[in-house]
Amino acid sequence: MAQEYLIDVKGIECPQPVNVVAKELSKMPVGTQFRIVTDNYVCYMMLQRLLKMLGERVDSTAEHEDAEEYEIIATRLM
Repeated sequence: MAQEYLIDVKGIECPQPVNVVAKELSKMPVGTQFRIVTDNYVCYMMLQRLLKMLGERVDSTAEHEDAEEYEIIATRLM
C-alpha cells in the first residue's frame, strides 16, 4: 500500500491553498494517495475542481461542518 500524504491548508486564505496543493502534487509519485484538509468551504470546492482539471482522482470528500473542516482524499494519477 502506498504512503498517504497529508496536505493541511487550514487557516490559509484562498487562493493560496490552490498553490500549496499544486506544489505538493508536483513532489508526489503517481499512485500516491493524499488527503487535503481545509477550514474554508470555498477553498474546499476550488480544490476539488483543481484536482479534476489536473486529471487526479478524487476518492472521497467529507464535510465536517461542526468542526469547520473539509476533507478531500484523492490519488495522484498524472
